[in-house]
Amino acid sequence: MAHQTATIRTMTPGCGAEVLGVDLANPSNSDMETIRAAYRDYGVIFFRDQKLTPEQHIA
Repeated sequence: MAHQTATIRTMTPGCGAEVLGVDLANPSNSDMETIRAAYRDYGVIFFRDQKLTPEQHIA
């Protein structure tokens, strides 16, 4: 599967943003930069449909 580039979609002005196009089980360095920037800018970020083991979730 080809790697998608992580993108950010604002949810609402007061409710953070959704991170799209990222596999949290195997994020690229670019994905991590995007995620950190989104967290810094929005304070709360959401990820849908991630398939993580309990160990991956903790890491």
